[in-house]
Amino acid sequence: MIKKSFEFPRQQEGDMRKRRRLINETRMKKEHQEPQDNTIGTTSAEKARAKANTYTDIKREDLLKRGLSIIYRGGGHAKANVGRS
Repeated sequence: MIKKSFEFPRQQEGDMRKRRRLINETRMKKEHQEPQDNTIGTTSAEKARAKANTYTDIKREDLLKRGLSIIYRGGGHAKANVGRS
């Protein structure tokens, strides 16, 4: 007795088109939500930008050096690490 290998039933072309159309329709029904404008992060970023726009170039360079010293030299001792190379 020879066994036939199992074959999955093939769907007809029309069924696949209907299925694709249903999938696309459900995707289109989902409404996109706009991000909120007044979150804590956006309000604090606005305040920080307003404050940073008033800095001079010398002040910006000093803050950059202090920030980089915190990141790359470790620790929170930014004032002690500023002058070192």
